[in-house]
Amino acid sequence: MVEKTLAIRQQEPCKGEKPSQPVLALPYIRGLSERIRRIGSKYNIRTCFRSGNTIRSSLMKTRPPNADLVSVKRTDTKWETSVYRKPTHTGQYLNHESNHHQSTKRGIIKTLLDRAFGLCNMEEGLEKELDIIKNDLQRNGYSKAMVEKTLAIRQQEPRKEEKPSQPVLALPYIRGLSERIKRIGSKYNIRTCFRSGNTIRSSLTKTRPPNADCDSKNCIYLIPCECGKSYIGETKRPSNVRTAEHKKHTQRGETSKSGIADHVWTHQHNIEWSQAEISHREEHWFRIKFKEAAYMLSNNIFRQASVEILNICKPIIKRKMANSRQNGHLPRNQ
Repeated sequence: MVEKTLAIRQQEPCKGEKPSQPVLALPYIRGLSERIRRIGSKYNIRTCFRSGNTIRSSLMKTRPPNADLVSVKRTDTKWETSVYRKPTHTGQYLNHESNHHQSTKRGIIKTLLDRAFGLCNMEEGLEKELDIIKNDLQRNGYSKAMVEKTLAIRQQEPRKEEKPSQPVLALPYIRGLSERIKRIGSKYNIRTCFRSGNTIRSSLTKTRPPNADCDSKNCIYLIPCECGKSYIGETKRPSNVRTAEHKKHTQRGETSKSGIADHVWTHQHNIEWSQAEISHREEHWFRIKFKEAAYMLSNNIFRQASVEILNICKPIIKRKMANSRQNGHLPRNQ
């Protein structure tokens, strides 16, 4: 069968681009689908088939990408879609009394309304969703008049076409001054947006783990060996997950997948896994590569850095790392 298809393909000349033709996509049913394809070809209709539910798809409950947003329910006549909310949903949004620009607060209302209009395909479901939005916003300090006015504007205005890009100026919000800057920027076709600074909540609530915690992500970690050398690496995932991978590769002898495994199996050394620690945290993916290389300069390591540092910069980096170690900003073994 393969040879026959290959022979036909080699004999036929390369055809130019065909004009577009209607496409009919149907679930594949053996026997019936072949008949539909033959009938469609008579009317110049291209027929393609998609696979239906399989045993694998039935056993593996994979979630669609918008599972956190869309709730699907079948009625007597059609499928009804609406906004899905998790059981832990609290209805808490940015409070109207918070120190943010009015455009930010109106943007929250518009976002919730756009989501409702975009996902709810039934009039009854849309009205129910709008009632939930109004109640949630009023509990967060938004006046009923403000919500109703934004809703009326949203219902009247057509969908706008995408505007050409314009310069954007991002500034911390300062009440009184920020409004003046935005008016001046609009005269020069500059879009001004505002970001909130540190708040009491962000200062008191520590949602991220500390640097010493092995659950930290986006970090540079150090794993020592009994020979006095150390392995330094960086990871976007929790460091304890990456350490467990190194340990697994070492136990299996997979030296090509881990520098630690290569060191252990080459020199017959023992790794001090319990002494693994985090040296630094860095969110930016580009800077973390250079900081990893900087930590390697000031340590006795057994792997090469992923980026190269210029020789002229190495003495400066070593001196700064030594000063940080003396001032207590770095552990003594780093």
